[in-house]
This record gives sequence, structure tokens and C-alpha cells, in this order.
Amino acid sequence: MTMPLTRRQTEYLLLLAVLAGAFWLFSAGISGGFLFDDYNNLQGLATLTRTPGLESTLAYVLNGLSSTLGRPLSLASFAAQYSDWPGNPGAFKIVNILIHLLNGWLIFTVVRALLRLQQDTRAATWIPLATAALWVLHPLQVSTVLYVVQRMTELSALFMLLGLRLYLLGRESALQNNIRRAYSFMTLGIITGLGLGVLSKENVALMPLLVLVIEFTLLGQVQRPASWRIWSGLFLVLPTLLLVGYLALQFQSFSAQYALRDFTFAERLFTEARILFDYLGKILLPTPGAFGLLFDDFRVSRGLFDPLSTLFAVAGIAGLMTGGIILRRREPVLAFAILWFFAAHLLESSVIPLELYFEHRNYLALFGPAFALVYYATRALRQLEESPIRSVVVVSFSAYLCLIAVITHQEARLWGNPLLQAATWSLSHPDSRRLTYLYADALIKRGYASQAAEIHGGAAERWPGSAVPLIGALEAHCFLDEQGPAISDAVQRIAGQHTEKNELVLFLSRLVNVQSGGDCPTVSTQELLALLNAAQTNAYLSGQRGLILTMKSQVHSGDGNLPAATQALEAAFRARPRLATALDVAVLYGRQGKPESARQFLLSAQQHPRIDWREKQTMNPYIESLLRELAASRQ
Repeated sequence: MTMPLTRRQTEYLLLLAVLAGAFWLFSAGISGGFLFDDYNNLQGLATLTRTPGLESTLAYVLNGLSSTLGRPLSLASFAAQYSDWPGNPGAFKIVNILIHLLNGWLIFTVVRALLRLQQDTRAATWIPLATAALWVLHPLQVSTVLYVVQRMTELSALFMLLGLRLYLLGRESALQNNIRRAYSFMTLGIITGLGLGVLSKENVALMPLLVLVIEFTLLGQVQRPASWRIWSGLFLVLPTLLLVGYLALQFQSFSAQYALRDFTFAERLFTEARILFDYLGKILLPTPGAFGLLFDDFRVSRGLFDPLSTLFAVAGIAGLMTGGIILRRREPVLAFAILWFFAAHLLESSVIPLELYFEHRNYLALFGPAFALVYYATRALRQLEESPIRSVVVVSFSAYLCLIAVITHQEARLWGNPLLQAATWSLSHPDSRRLTYLYADALIKRGYASQAAEIHGGAAERWPGSAVPLIGALEAHCFLDEQGPAISDAVQRIAGQHTEKNELVLFLSRLVNVQSGGDCPTVSTQELLALLNAAQTNAYLSGQRGLILTMKSQVHSGDGNLPAATQALEAAFRARPRLATALDVAVLYGRQGKPESARQFLLSAQQHPRIDWREKQTMNPYIESLLRELAASRQ
């Protein structure tokens, strides 16, 4: 005779079914490719492919470009898949999906622990499962899960949720009067979340604030252990104040970065107010076609009344925040949803001069609204036990979850078809330059160079101040073996290039690669150098000078002019001292039969004061090996 399943067994089976369903939904996007920042962060895996080993792995993991700390844990996860770069993006996406499912399981356990602490046993039956389902299945998560580089966001959330679960385990121990165990788990939770999370992505620094939000709302009426005020002051309040202090100290640096943006500090804050409500609209009322990766066409708020919706957004945020504080005792779940959402956006959607709009910023922020939606739907069902309206609530919420799943599957399928994805996004956002370029790039990769040239030509006319479409058109005409735009026009535009710095350098790099590979007879070496010289003299591109000089070295080397190639690469080293660049300089000297010059340059590079200690630690073995070879060649 088969024993009936217990309630907990039933919950876990249903959770497993939800996670399996989520895997199936997201797996429709596995056939997609790499995009944008994937290349910047993963191209170092090519070194591991050529020379796998501990030293090359450490060199990649410890020299990340995304931030000051370099996000080594995230890079280590990519390094573990080095054999899949660059030909198997689906393998990276599968790992992203699995991490997302693990986070969904943690959401389930966190909600269940919160409800146990509130001693809400009736609510604890289905709310954790439904909240996890809503969070893990939501279409707003697609651009995080299927964009390979956003594994950084997923991993930081993983460690934050793990730390939060440990913290709540400590709070449960406190209710059992096991104070030593309580503080052990609470402290371990904060240290684990912050310590491991910050090595994945720095926005985990918000964890102490988010814990304070939970304590302020959901656990406001739950008894706290003795000396909790002292402990929370050290582990929650102090880190939050240090974060605020750090942002204040960085204000001057932020101001310099705003000078390179097409919006000011005030304009960013006003615009983010509208964007936050746009995020909330996507969370609460998702619609097909509303989701994507880039929203660089989002209208900037130039003032409180331009557009007028800015005023309503700012007033709305003030009203919601005030309401959350006032209602924290009477409606703690609603207060939690409001304060959690805005607190989770405090770094990436406030003062730091980042790009304005990215859906992945909602990865954890979504948790608050999802929890509230499920909680209040469940409460309505309880209050309507004898009412015929109860079935309407059940059907409505079920239909809502089904709608979310359908939209998620549609979005995932779009991510699985790069050409259709680029075309759809470009049509949906006709004012987005980057999506226009993405569509043209997708066409070139699939052999439709003529159509790509037409798109770039139209973009060049539409945005006469941008050099990017002219460079893209030159690349497209390389494959058509016909003359593209006038080089003089491209040089003139590069000299005035401002807001599209990264895209310009990327397109120049691609043109250099095509021309150096002998696939572009329509662009001469002299013309290509004229483009790079214009970029080199542009003050707005000063931060990219090292890359531009490296490209010049590549052009000279491809043309057989090794002295000029060496000179350009030495200049690239001075602009951005990297030991990897120094090794390339030494190789160029070696090709010219100058081993002593190679040796002297390497010795000098090792002592350069601007070389990062992490790079020294990982690259010195390569340099010492080459120095020994050079010394042997002198004998």
C-alpha cells in the first residue's frame, strides 16, 4: 500500500515541477549567441584554450575588466567552461539557467523561513511555492538568464540569498533561545553574502540594507535576541553607512564620468524615477514584446516637467516610500515589497553614472513585488472561502501565471534566434542606435552584407554626428568587394565622436581584423591608419587610447612594418600598462632579431608602478620564462 505524500513532500515535488518547467521555458534560448559585453569579458578565455593551466586560469580570473575588484568568482565560473569559447554559447546559457533555478529554490526557502518567523502556518503552505514560481518564471528575468555575462548578477544574487537564508536560520534559532547559534548563523550569513557576493558583482553591497528592510517590515513584530541592536549596528547599519559614505566620496569621480554622458546627474535621477515605474509596470502587467536587452532610446528627463510624467514619477516614488514606512506595522508585506524594490535599485538606478536602463537590475528587486502579489492573492482566497468570487481569484491568478510563462517562452525563443532577435528589437526600438547596429551585424554574420550596408547607410544619414555607421558600412562593403563611404567623411566624424565611444572602438577593431586578414581590398592600410589616427586624437576617446594604439600596431604588423608596429605597441603599453602587452612588444622585438631590446623592455615593464599586483602574480611566470630564453639566446 502506497503511503500518501506529506505536505512537505508535495511542496518539494511541486517546486521540482516548477523548476523543470522553468528550465524548459528558458531552454528555448540556448541556441542563441554571444552579445555585446560577452565578448569583452570572455575573450580572455582564448588564452586558456591555447595554453590551459593554473597560471593562465589565474591570469584570466584575477584580471577582470568589469570593476576594480574584477569579479573573480564570476570569471572563475566562465574559466571552468573555457573549452566552450567561442563556439558553444549554449553551454554557457545552460549553466546560467541552472544557477537561476538554484536561486528560485533559495527564494522558496527564504519565503518559507520568513513565514515561519511570522508564525503564519496557513500562509506557509503555498506562498513560498507560488512566490518562487512567479519569480523564476517571470519574463523580466530572461535578459539576465540568457545574456551570458549576466551570470555575474545571478551569482551575486545566489550568495546574497544564501547569506539571507543563513541569517534567517539564525533568527529562528533566537526564537528557540539558542542565542550562540543564532548569532553564529546571522554573522555567517552576512559574511557569506557579502564576502562571496562582492567577488561576483559589487551590488551585493546592498545586502545589509536589504536585511534591514526585512527587519523593519516583515520581522518588525518578531522578538529579537538580546544585544541585537549592537550586533545590527556592526553588521547591518555600519556597512550601509560605509556604502553611503563611499558613494559620497566618489561624487567628484562621478561628476567627471557624467561629462562623458549625454545626461547630467540631475537628469539621470529624474529619468530613473520614470524607469523604475516602467520596471514596475513590466513586473505587474507584463505584455508580449515589451522586454529586451537595450533601451538606449528611452527618453531622458531634461527637467522635472520635461516630460511631465517625470513629476508624477518622482511624486509616486515619494508617496510609495512614505506609504511603506507608515504601513510597516499594519501591512508589513506591502511595506516590504515597496522598500525592498527601491532598496535593491539604490546602486544601479541612482547616482552612479551607469547607462540608464537594464532589465537585469530587477533580478532580485522582483522578489518584493512577487512576494506581495502572491501573499495578497492568498489572503483574498482565505477571506473569500464561502464566496463565489473565490473561484474568480483562483482562475485570475492561474491565468496570470500562465500568461507569464507564455511570454517568457516567447522571449526565450527570440533569444534563441539571433537574426530574428536583432530584427525584432530593431523594429521595436527604431530610435536605438545600438540595436540598429546589432541588426546590421547579425546580417553580416549570416552573409547578408548588402542588407547590412543599406542599414548602416540609412543610420549614417539619420545620425550625421555618428561615425559608427560609416565604419560599419566600410566593413559591410569589404565583403561586397566594392567601395564604401568616403574615408574622409569617416575621419571627420571620428574626430567629433562623443557618446558612442565603446561602439566606435568595437567597430574599428572589427574593421581592423577584417582588413588585416586580407578580406578588405577596398580599404587600404593608409586609410585604416587615418581612421585610427583620428580616433587617437579625439579627447573623448582618451580612455580607449591603449586599445586604439594596439589596433595601429596590428595594422602595421599586418603590413610588414614591424618597427612601426613595435613603436605603436610600446605607446599602447604606456597608455595602459599591462604585462600581456609587454609580452607582445617583446615578441615583436624578437621577430626583428632584437633579443636584448626585448629583454630590456620586459625588465622595465616588470617594474612599472602602474602594473596591478594581481597581474604581476599571474603574468610574471610567463615573463620569467621568456627572459630565460632571451638570456640563453645571448650566450
